[in-house]
Amino acid sequence: MKSLFPRFAVLSGMVLGLPLLGVILKGLPLSRYMEFPPETQYVTHAPFSWPVFIGYLLLILAAVIPLVVRGIRGWRKVDERALTTYSFPWWGRVAMAAGLVFWVLAWTRFSWFEPFQPHTFIPLWLSYIVVINAMTYRRRGTCMMVD
Repeated sequence: MKSLFPRFAVLSGMVLGLPLLGVILKGLPLSRYMEFPPETQYVTHAPFSWPVFIGYLLLILAAVIPLVVRGIRGWRKVDERALTTYSFPWWGRVAMAAGLVFWVLAWTRFSWFEPFQPHTFIPLWLSYIVVINAMTYRRRGTCMMVD
């Protein structure tokens, strides 16, 4: 347990420091890489490419289809009577409502919400985490957030 902090400190220093060291060695300004939320206006984005899109699509389908097939086959073998379900927790419903509200705020352009628009990822992500924990709690009666 004593060696955990030094390892964490070294790893954190590498994760945070080495990319910045690369920027410094390259001679680029650090301010572009320290902005939050990140806006990559100085980057020239590549145009859309159908061959690359189709290649990625085939790669993703090759990885996902076997999992879906196995899941469908395994679903038939589950004894429904053996599954005990618990009630969906109240905090899961609150997280679903919050996720819906922040989803609307993230994808609509209200003038009064414009300064906060770039910061909607964190509430959406937290809502997602809580909803997944609520679904796990409903299925098993326990989850990482509660226990």
